[in-house]
Amino acid sequence: MKIKKSLFVIIILLLNLVFIQPIKVEAKIDESNNNEFLPQAMMPYQKWNYTTTDKIPESPPVAVDLDGDETLEVLFGNQWRTFYCLSHDGIQEWNYTRNLVYSSATVADIDKDGNLDIVYGSGDYRIICLNHNGTVKWLFNSYIEPLGGSFYTTPAVADIDNDGDLEILAGSLNYNLYCLNYTGGLEWLFTTGDWILSCPAIADLDSDGTPEILVGSKDGKLYCISHTGTEEWHFQTGNDVRSAPSVADLDDDGTLEILVGSWDGNFYCLSHTGTEEWRISTGDNVYSAPAIADLDADGSLEILFGSSNHHLYCIDHTGSQEWNYTYINEIRSSPSVADLDNDGTLEVLITVVEGNLSCVSHDGVEEWSYGKVGVITSSPTVADLEGDGIYEILFGSYDNNLYCIGLTGVSSSGSASWYTYHGTMFHTGWPDSDGDLIDDYTEDHYNTDSQKPDSDEDGLDDFEEIINGIDGYRTDPNNVDTDGDSFSDFVEYQEGTDPTDPYSYPGATTTSPTPTNTTPTVSFIVGGFTSLAIVTTTAFVVIILIRRKRK
Repeated sequence: MKIKKSLFVIIILLLNLVFIQPIKVEAKIDESNNNEFLPQAMMPYQKWNYTTTDKIPESPPVAVDLDGDETLEVLFGNQWRTFYCLSHDGIQEWNYTRNLVYSSATVADIDKDGNLDIVYGSGDYRIICLNHNGTVKWLFNSYIEPLGGSFYTTPAVADIDNDGDLEILAGSLNYNLYCLNYTGGLEWLFTTGDWILSCPAIADLDSDGTPEILVGSKDGKLYCISHTGTEEWHFQTGNDVRSAPSVADLDDDGTLEILVGSWDGNFYCLSHTGTEEWRISTGDNVYSAPAIADLDADGSLEILFGSSNHHLYCIDHTGSQEWNYTYINEIRSSPSVADLDNDGTLEVLITVVEGNLSCVSHDGVEEWSYGKVGVITSSPTVADLEGDGIYEILFGSYDNNLYCIGLTGVSSSGSASWYTYHGTMFHTGWPDSDGDLIDDYTEDHYNTDSQKPDSDEDGLDDFEEIINGIDGYRTDPNNVDTDGDSFSDFVEYQEGTDPTDPYSYPGATTTSPTPTNTTPTVSFIVGGFTSLAIVTTTAFVVIILIRRKRK
């Protein structure tokens, strides 16, 4: 009888361990879920800063995964001749010293060797092309007596002759716009009437199958140049055109509009033939390159730019002002646009000369401001450096620092349709409508869908397949199964096989794991069922009691 009572008590205790404890834990969880918390407001904080040897007057940073480790590197230059590559957490990976850098980096695999290349302009008359590890691939020298030929502007890359290879387009202080091939050889040059301080935009304006190049000059003109380097038309403004033009079909009529600012105080919208459609008078210099985005998700595009009159402007597609935001100092940077808090509407990021980074909502209300950190003329860049789904914001300052700003009160970020200066890392002057980090014009080069981030719907974004590669492999963004082995690119990525090799596929080579003699470990999970441990313990106790009873 005593044995039966002991057995009964033990079983009750074991059942209590298995069933009652989970109920208590679950009750705690339910109780905590009943508490209602107000959402925390989005606020900035400094994640890190990197101090360089001199001020960073321009050179908007670019962030891209150069080494395939699924975190982004940060690329920028300073006035004291150094171009930097930093890790996602602000540690220098390498640098290259040549001459002062005002240019932003343009990043693309220009020679199709499977590695990304970095192209930027230098103050010593050169276009510089670096390998992904910082070594020199080639240099182009534009020196012409007596004008020199410094490149203060950012290059753009595009396939302008439809031969499948990318060309590099960059303007110089020697009045020339240069077109280089992927090896750094000169294809042609076009001479304007003065310095070129404008990054070129690329667009097929007349729908003839070949693109035109749009670039401003200090002679007050916006030039439209054919893919062979001849002038198609120009538009005369009243002063320098230092603003980089941007391009979009604002009114959905099937033709493109061109948007550009001038130092005559006006912001212009031109037709694809170069005639003026409308203008906005700001009363002061417009240095800012416009950003184009559907801020409020209503299906119509807005245009955003800053002016030296201290205003950030938001203009609708008809040229009517939706709102403006006033600062206490001038704006010489260009806006970036992203959904920082994943609420379905876009925020506008702009730096102000007084030393602030400002975040403005889609309806023109400042959400937050970060500063003061010295004079800022560098444009901000938005990027998810760590791959955690939350954006960081990068910008340089005259106080010699590159700043990385993080966000509190944000659990995830949305798309970024204009994430850096002049749109994307290709700097073509087009938006990235589907948020896959490839602008709409460059998507056409790769025959991908500019309205779908994953053109072939294989679970891998176009950017992952084309630019970053997956585990080092460049797959076809228009083919679910690049190598035709009946396993999709996504499945092969998950399984660790080569999606470009039909003989490498899941299960092609399997090796049985080496058996190991290990003592099983029993782990108890609070609030869950660790059935093996409970059953084993119960059986052990029962056996002992039965043996004692027999004795």
